[in-house]
Amino acid sequence: VLTYVLIALLGYFAMRSIGRTYERRLESQVLERTRELESAHAQMLHKTRLATIGQTASVLTHEMRSPLASIKLFLSGLKGSAGLPDRARRRVELVLGEVDRLEGLLSDSLDYVRPIKLSAEPVDMDRLLSQVLKQQEPLMKQKALGVRRRTCPDCPALRLDQPQMYQVLLNLLNNAVEASPRGGEIGVSLVHQGEELVVEMTNGGDPLDAATLERAFEPFFTTKPKGTGLGLGLARRVTEEHGGRVSFSTDPGSLTRVSLRLPLRRP
Repeated sequence: VLTYVLIALLGYFAMRSIGRTYERRLESQVLERTRELESAHAQMLHKTRLATIGQTASVLTHEMRSPLASIKLFLSGLKGSAGLPDRARRRVELVLGEVDRLEGLLSDSLDYVRPIKLSAEPVDMDRLLSQVLKQQEPLMKQKALGVRRRTCPDCPALRLDQPQMYQVLLNLLNNAVEASPRGGEIGVSLVHQGEELVVEMTNGGDPLDAATLERAFEPFFTTKPKGTGLGLGLARRVTEEHGGRVSFSTDPGSLTRVSLRLPLRRP
């Protein structure tokens, strides 16, 4: 009897152990499949959003660019009139500014959905960063901003969409300049880490809260009064289509950092 009881107990515990192992394996497989489905769903939503933005941008560009150009031409001529009162001139300048903003929104929308075209020749990222810094130099001088630059002469060149990547770097640097306090410092670095090139930009100013960090790369999300919310979305799309990734973070010392990682070999 004792032998049968012991055999039964051992069998019970053995089956229980086997059952728990099977349950854990099954739960792991379910979680893995759930993550795959969530990822596929997120990609589908992202592609749907891109298609919607592309169709909307095409229609708006076709219907609005000609009228906007006519309005801008007329107002520019009116602004140059000798007999125009100062109050009316200020109103014309205000309307011209809004026309420029609408044209910028149309351009940003088209840039956001423009397909990636890899360059025939590899691109020197150090040189590309220098071009971006040169373009923003007047604005940085206006705010008396210093630049802490870390170059990478030995970094390998990459095959990428140079105009699109230039626009991404320009958007990121422009955000850093706008967020920096007057007399502050902007850090720009390029380093070679393993199988990646890493571009980092840092700036001072007010730290970003958790909600902003989480939604920073969503299309049309912006904290600027007149922002389009497409600049960072373009940065994420272009970076991911090159096989890389981009992220935001805020250090305890109120230092905001954006990191752009590009693989040496595009998957």
